[in-house]
Amino acid sequence: MEFNVPERFLSQLHVEQIIEIGVATYQGRKFKGKVYFVSSFVDIATRTALVKAYIPNPDAELKPGMFANLDLTLTIRENSVVIPEVAISQLLEDGQANVYVVGEGGKVVLAQVKLGVRLAGRVEVVEGLKGGEKVIVEGLQKIGPGSMVILAPAEAAAPYEEKTSRAQPLN
Repeated sequence: MEFNVPERFLSQLHVEQIIEIGVATYQGRKFKGKVYFVSSFVDIATRTALVKAYIPNPDAELKPGMFANLDLTLTIRENSVVIPEVAISQLLEDGQANVYVVGEGGKVVLAQVKLGVRLAGRVEVVEGLKGGEKVIVEGLQKIGPGSMVILAPAEAAAPYEEKTSRAQPLN
């Protein structure tokens, strides 16, 4: 498999790195492989570098020319605090943001946080939360500091927990 990686990620990429791909033909199935080549130059037009990986294909399921979705883990951040992106009530300068947290007795507290890596639907919090806090993700326009809230049933939170509680590395 050949693919291009933006130059900003090249310092985190190395030979023998594990990759994972999915193809439309085999929905939900992942194929694992290893990087064996990282180009020594960056294409000036695209600002990317060519990377090649070997993916075992003993049953010839993968065909030349197939389109693949690539998962390439560049960095694993152990014990990161990750919240749903929709929990951010106000984005400030320098990566600062506000989130509403459910405090003691169901009282809303405004917490200023510093954001880290952002991915689809979720964001890393590097300062301002310890982990385990309950952040408010819906109805932000109806609350403020000191408001009283009642927690929604667990099934209402499931779509948000699914995005953040799975053991997935942040790239």
